[in-house]
Amino acid sequence: MDKPLLSLVLLLLLMHSFGEARCPMGWTEMGEKKNHCVRPTLSSMTRDEAEKRCREDEAELVLTADREVMQDLTDLLDTLYEDGLVELEWLVRSDGPNEATILQRNNGTYNVGHTSPTSSLPFVCSLTQAGLRSTLLRDELIPRGAPKIAWDMRGELFFSVEHQSEMLALRCPFSGTPQPRLVWYRNDVPMTDNSSPNISFLISGGTLLLTPTQELAYSSFHCVATSLLGTARSPPVVLKPAFLDAFPLSRFDSFPLLDGGASLPCHAPAHQPKSLTYTWLVKNEEDSDEERSEILAQDERVFTSIDGTLFFSHVQRDDERRYACSIRVPTTDSGHYGPFFRLVVPSSHASLTAHFAPRIDPGHPKVFPDVPLRKATVYLECFAFANPSPSYGWARADGRGLPVRSSLLNHGRVLRIEAVEAGDGGRYVCTAGNDRGVATAQVTLVVRDVPKIIIPLVDTLVATGESLQLDCPLSSADTTTTVEWFRNGKPLVRLLLSHSQRKRITTTGTTLSISPTEKDDAGVYSCIASNEIGASSSSALVEVRDVAPHFPALALPAKIFAVKGSSLSIPCTYQASPQGRSHWTDAGGQIIGEEGRIRVDNRVLRLDSIDKSDEGPYFCSAHNRVGKAHTVTHVVVIDSPDVRLSSHAVDAAHSPPAVNITCEVDLSCTGDDCPEPLFEWTLNDEPLQISPLRHIITPHVKERHLHGKRMRHKMDLKIERGSNRIGRFACSSLFGTGKSEMAHWAPSALPPSPMGVRVERRKGGRGRVLIQWNMPPSSREAREPSRDDGERRESPVDGYIVEYRTKGDRRWKNISRRNVESIGERSANIEHLAPNTFHQFRVRSLSSSGRGDASAPSDWIQTAPAPPIEQVEGLRWSAQDATTILVEWDPIEREHPSGANLRYRVSWGDERTANIESKETRTPSLLIRAPPTESCSSLVISVLPLNDEGAGSAAASTVAFLNAKGEIRDVTLTNATSLNATAVHLEWAWQENHCHALYGVEITCTSALSPPISISVSADHSSHAMSGLMPSLTYSCTLKPFDKRGNFGKQSNALLVSTERPPPVDAPLITLFGWRQEDDGSLSTVMEWTPVPFEKGTSGNRSAWGYKVYISIADTFTVFDLPEEELANSSKPSVKLEGLQPVYTYVARVAAYNSGGVGPQSEPKSIRLGIRYFQLISSGTRSMTDFIRLILMIALVHLR
Repeated sequence: MDKPLLSLVLLLLLMHSFGEARCPMGWTEMGEKKNHCVRPTLSSMTRDEAEKRCREDEAELVLTADREVMQDLTDLLDTLYEDGLVELEWLVRSDGPNEATILQRNNGTYNVGHTSPTSSLPFVCSLTQAGLRSTLLRDELIPRGAPKIAWDMRGELFFSVEHQSEMLALRCPFSGTPQPRLVWYRNDVPMTDNSSPNISFLISGGTLLLTPTQELAYSSFHCVATSLLGTARSPPVVLKPAFLDAFPLSRFDSFPLLDGGASLPCHAPAHQPKSLTYTWLVKNEEDSDEERSEILAQDERVFTSIDGTLFFSHVQRDDERRYACSIRVPTTDSGHYGPFFRLVVPSSHASLTAHFAPRIDPGHPKVFPDVPLRKATVYLECFAFANPSPSYGWARADGRGLPVRSSLLNHGRVLRIEAVEAGDGGRYVCTAGNDRGVATAQVTLVVRDVPKIIIPLVDTLVATGESLQLDCPLSSADTTTTVEWFRNGKPLVRLLLSHSQRKRITTTGTTLSISPTEKDDAGVYSCIASNEIGASSSSALVEVRDVAPHFPALALPAKIFAVKGSSLSIPCTYQASPQGRSHWTDAGGQIIGEEGRIRVDNRVLRLDSIDKSDEGPYFCSAHNRVGKAHTVTHVVVIDSPDVRLSSHAVDAAHSPPAVNITCEVDLSCTGDDCPEPLFEWTLNDEPLQISPLRHIITPHVKERHLHGKRMRHKMDLKIERGSNRIGRFACSSLFGTGKSEMAHWAPSALPPSPMGVRVERRKGGRGRVLIQWNMPPSSREAREPSRDDGERRESPVDGYIVEYRTKGDRRWKNISRRNVESIGERSANIEHLAPNTFHQFRVRSLSSSGRGDASAPSDWIQTAPAPPIEQVEGLRWSAQDATTILVEWDPIEREHPSGANLRYRVSWGDERTANIESKETRTPSLLIRAPPTESCSSLVISVLPLNDEGAGSAAASTVAFLNAKGEIRDVTLTNATSLNATAVHLEWAWQENHCHALYGVEITCTSALSPPISISVSADHSSHAMSGLMPSLTYSCTLKPFDKRGNFGKQSNALLVSTERPPPVDAPLITLFGWRQEDDGSLSTVMEWTPVPFEKGTSGNRSAWGYKVYISIADTFTVFDLPEEELANSSKPSVKLEGLQPVYTYVARVAAYNSGGVGPQSEPKSIRLGIRYFQLISSGTRSMTDFIRLILMIALVHLR
């Protein structure tokens, strides 16, 4: 029998209270089971220094050799590298005294290598199980919902004052709980009607809409989101006017170059932003009519540069014509062309007849735009004068190949690189050659980007008097970035800090340090990194708080059962700030040291080779400067149990017969010291719950007996008749394992794993890929029928399972059937994957014996971009005046766009005419201006998402109404009902006239015995619960509608409604929370309390009064009503509780209620469930989960 690993089981029990919580803030899940939490640390340290630093966080270097964990880790480091963190080596674990394991980047990915332990490298820590629990508990002390801003705008925005009908939209996507208050600032002054009298603006949600005027020129805007927890601040955006000055009225004639060729600069007028859109016009010498001009075509000899210069590699006589340069600035949607001038070609010019070798223009090669941005399209341009015209070639100076996204244009003179990346930077060589010679020149491409904060800030808890360090590590692609720090929206700069603050608060590079911390340091900290291209930001809450040690209800079970001779690990986890110190003591009060068979290792009590003398209480005590606390657990040592697994046919008349497999565990124990074995079944080394064969297997409890000092537990698996070649079963309990092969059929090994998985994109349709794989040679033998000679063979492969994951979600998932177009023996066609998304695939073999191991994952592959797949939702409108409508909708594809350049096409028109207008916008809002009308008019509005791949599949539509007279819609109060002693529920109906203006409704309820109460409600509602009323009074309630300018309409009818009597004033007293013996001898968990008198109000329904019972475990609450009419004895109220689980502490409260509300709650009563009494459970058909749940429901209660 295997020795149990009790430390693991115990930690799993302790983790139960966190539900879906996996990793703490700032840590990343790793591995298929998501049981590792890792965090990269950028500070370079030696192996010993790194191990010490990890231990401070109750972590260790990544010690696991788990393939899935290491694969996820290399993916994480690859992502950081792609984001600009150029670290080629990471320290991951120690391999003895003279060696350390590293992940080293070679050939585009990270692979395992080794180095000296004295090498200083960045490293990766992994939380221990005890550290995971402790850090999650510490995170619970940090308030949730601090305001955050997801800023995605460039540092500058150009606008044209000529387009005042098109409002500028500045978006500030913010979040927080409760929803923060948003304020926009212009030039660091809050925007109000008084502060900006010359600027027309509208704030809708998080979007600032501005009418473009000259007053906005070079103004800086930013937003702040404020809640009770603090203030987050966005980076600034500067508005710059777009303009294009006029060309001069005339220009001198130009001449060819003396040594051959011609270069004609455009001499463009001043303009903003810089244009890259030039064309040249040409006309014959004798034409004086400018309308006779035509666009000059480019060929091998004639070239128009992206900067507007017109080049001739060599001139010809017929080049002597009149030329004019034309420029267009897209932002202003305008263009000009300059004066015509003559290119004079003398008849004696050498290049008319002489051939000459290429001569690259002194200004070439060139890079356009001047500041190449990551993910944008970049052009490298080269031009040479030569006769005959040369041919061109491009290469990288370092010998690497050209980027895969590059192509040659314009007779090879232009190298275009789409979606340029930082890795595409470097020196590029242009070669121009003809039969007279070759010329070369080089240019350096430096890819710039908005500075990216690679590891965002995370919410942090710190005690007063400690040191706090916040870091905003940036991508190394840009060295000109500046970093600014803000606390609650205010800049942390030395000039604005007091003398004492300057000593405590310092900034170095990307790091903010505060030491020692004070209470006033609490708040939301924002890091803003910016350069001339743009800015990015990250914010987090810093909670400065001193907390005395506290052991949560589930810190330790009351009893821990250990098998004699096994090992046990018990973590001491508690909440505190500062963390303070802790120690373990035994029953005699002796502090347990760090060495020996019973020792303490980083707050974890470890007992090796347990024997009977180790039984007893163990105390964990924690203290800091604020206070102290302790908790206790009792270790109960039991003899090694006997675990037996047997099988027998139950329907031998059939072949193959139905089979029962029985697992028995015999424990030597008495009364209170009988633990629950907690069965767990595996089939072919895989948990039964996820086995492909689970549908033919039924687990159920067979019996459970107590014989003197031995407890026997039995559990059966029933396998349906006709199921062949099942495989290996194993039964594990908390205290041992039994294993058995199915004796009725020849045993089969799991099918072999596929290998060499490769993926390629397929054309046509959305998200289509072809996955192919190979099988090992042994798999051919696996297809031979199994023999009944007892020899184990690989199981025949009956099919395959394809699994996938994305870079945004690293969890492996099965491909859905709807995504499988076809699947063959060694390939699968997959479709309908998320577009424009990096995917990775792996394959498993499937047979009747179970699922084989997963193959090694494929390379990452990005699916093709596609038109938007999400549809617009939440389309809404509001009339701003008689001619203006604000249209808004929920943004789509916020996490990941289907394609580049996501935007929305808004169309609108009068439904009575065919006159349709449309406009594209990148923000989820638009102001529509309609022609004025004398009465009501309606507009049909639709919003269609689109990107560079095309338009979405469907548009969202609505109908908006404009009212020139500004009439307000009427409202009728339809119903008024009492809710309780202080609230009533009102319902109303709006007049069916959508053209009348409406913004909200004012509700007023009056009574002769109390002051009137009024509240305003949005027009989106047709009902409201009016609260704050007095008990046992009659109120008259009316409604009055109003528009957004505050003008009121006609008052509605009045309805009378009476509030209920007051709720109960007395709190019950819990007299029993424990167990009692029923008449039939069984035991039940019950709660009893004292009755309270009820004011039963006007309702004759006895269910309108009774008691509310509150049961809580950790932060989870269950509340249920117990009407008085359902009580067996109203003078002695009680309730029987089921479904409580052992080991945990439950807190109960009870309160009386009537139609007027709920009275005060009783004082809490706590219990901790033990495991000392068991009763027989019926052996009906149940799943394994139901079985475990039923076992845990039967538990005896220890009163605290």
